[in-house]
Amino acid sequence: MTKLISVIIPAHNEESCIEKTILSIKAQTYKNFEIIVVCDACKDKTFEIAKKHTQKVYKKDYKNISKTRNYGAKFAEGKILIFMDADTLASKNYFQKVVNAVNTGYDFGCAKLKSNTRTIRGKSVTSALNAGIWLSSATGGNLFITKKLFNKINGFDKNMKRGEDTDLGVRAKKAGGKIVYLKNTYLIHNERRYQEEGYFNLYQQQFVQGIIYTLNKKLFKKIYGNRKD
Repeated sequence: MTKLISVIIPAHNEESCIEKTILSIKAQTYKNFEIIVVCDACKDKTFEIAKKHTQKVYKKDYKNISKTRNYGAKFAEGKILIFMDADTLASKNYFQKVVNAVNTGYDFGCAKLKSNTRTIRGKSVTSALNAGIWLSSATGGNLFITKKLFNKINGFDKNMKRGEDTDLGVRAKKAGGKIVYLKNTYLIHNERRYQEEGYFNLYQQQFVQGIIYTLNKKLFKKIYGNRKD
C-alpha cells in the first residue's frame, strides 16, 4: 500500500504563482497525495485559484509563516508531510524520491534547489543556498518530514520570524530524526525576492542570519523571534 503524502502550501498573495506550483504537484509520478493550501492574510485571488484544484484551502490572518504551516498540518491525513513554498516548482520524481527515502528509514530532509532564472547570479545564489543548507545539517523552507516526527517536536516554532525551517531541522535531528539530502531530484527556486531586493543584499542578510544561528541559537531567537531566552 502506498503512503499518503500531505502537501502543505503556505501562501500570501500568490495569485501569480500558486497555480503553477499546484500543477507541478499534479504532474508528479507519485499520485497518492493531498494538497492543503493556507492563505495567510491574502488580499488577492490566491484562495479562488487554489480552490479550483483542492477542497482543502483555508483562510487565516496570522502573518506568520510558522503558524500558517502548523495550521495546514492540522488537516493533514498523510503520514508524510511535504512543505512547499507557493512559488516553488517540483521535479516530477520529487514525491517518489521522498517516499523512497522514508521507506528506507529517513525521517526528514530536502532536495537541492535550482535557479528559475538560470542566470549566473541566480545559479550562484542558489548554489550558495544549497551549500548553506548542507553545511548547517538542517533543512530549507521546502522540506519533507514524517508526521510522527513533526508532531513529536511540536512542528515549527511559532515564535520565530525567520529561520524557522532551519530550526525545525535542528530540533528534528536532536529528537532522533534521520536526515537525508535527496539525490537525482530538485526543486526550482523562485528568485523574485532577490530581484526585488537585490541579489547581494538579500543573500548577505541570509548569510549573516545563518552565522548567528550557527554560533548562538538563543541570540538568533532573540533577534528574529519573540522569545526572551
